Amino acid sequence: LGAKFGFEALEVGYVFGAMAIVMLGTGIFLVGPLQKRIPLFPLAVGATVLNAVGVIGFGLCDNMWLSLGIFAVSRVGVSVKGATASQVTKLFTDPTNRGTVFANMQFYLNLGRLFGPLIAGHLAEEDPKVLPWLFAGGCSILSAIVLAL
Repeated sequence: LGAKFGFEALEVGYVFGAMAIVMLGTGIFLVGPLQKRIPLFPLAVGATVLNAVGVIGFGLCDNMWLSLGIFAVSRVGVSVKGATASQVTKLFTDPTNRGTVFANMQFYLNLGRLFGPLIAGHLAEEDPKVLPWLFAGGCSILSAIVLAL
């Protein structure tokens, strides 16, 4: 955000704090009604695609307020996906291996949390305004494809 809009550290903190509020509000008020109306698999895939579209849109947009609105949309996708991921994973497992599957799921999520910022950081050296966001969106698209299979 500093490279894209010239934000200082405090302003970046405000943006990510606001995005956390968006995610909390989504988790409290939106996820339950969505899960009652939409089956889990399409909901999880749709939320992942929503995240990808939001992150890619954020990377490609030059207007600050529109970019922040698009980024908020991506956070809605993250919140819905996070709330449905464990339920979808539960459907693939039986009680005898569920603990191992959930442990593996956390392991792979943490690998993404480890290597994603490293790769995005290297991409930011080339183009800090677009490439890291395209990378994140591409990873979300890949995640949606894997989930849809």
